[in-house]
Amino acid sequence: MKTHERAANLALAGLSLAPLVINVNPNLNVILTACLTVYVGCYRSVKSTPPAETMSKEHAMRFPLVGSAMLLSLFLLFKFLSKDLVNTVLTAYFFILGIAALW
Repeated sequence: MKTHERAANLALAGLSLAPLVINVNPNLNVILTACLTVYVGCYRSVKSTPPAETMSKEHAMRFPLVGSAMLLSLFLLFKFLSKDLVNTVLTAYFFILGIAALW
């Protein structure tokens, strides 16, 4: 927890308990409580950024080869197998990938 967030949490707790000890203007109490709550919420909602993914030179050089091999294999599948069978297998494959992506 950062010092700014810790200070805001302590101020919020102090502001909540202050009316029990001293006389606090209710309008000021509501405004300060709302502002501090939003401030603390903003700090807690910030997520640390994951490291940027970069493509290495080897992956970039391999990509056209893999793409060409995939296109050739699809061509051969459509050439030697029935169109309905290939479409059914591809539909099932993408259906399973879609379900896995949602899971």
